[in-house]
Amino acid sequence: MAAHEGPYAGTRVFQAEEQGGLALMRALTPEQRRQATLAAELPGEVFTAAFRDNFELKYEGLRGDVLASGQKRLLLEVLETYVGRIRPGTPEYGSTR
Repeated sequence: MAAHEGPYAGTRVFQAEEQGGLALMRALTPEQRRQATLAAELPGEVFTAAFRDNFELKYEGLRGDVLASGQKRLLLEVLETYVGRIRPGTPEYGSTR
């Protein structure tokens, strides 16, 4: 996604996420892609708001353990794009409660 006008025109955001996600989807078989695609439009339940901090989504999609090795590598790269940003010691992630 890029800004089309204003002082930040041409600035791209989420480029790594976009490229990684597209590479992964393109590496899937048609049946895997069908399973991985949850909706053509962004479902409303992915949004949370105040007082919904314990919101849980139902399990859907394509399981990572059914992917071929190259597909798993792409999946891990997409995950690293997000998880790699978490600062060490963040209690919500990786704590041993």
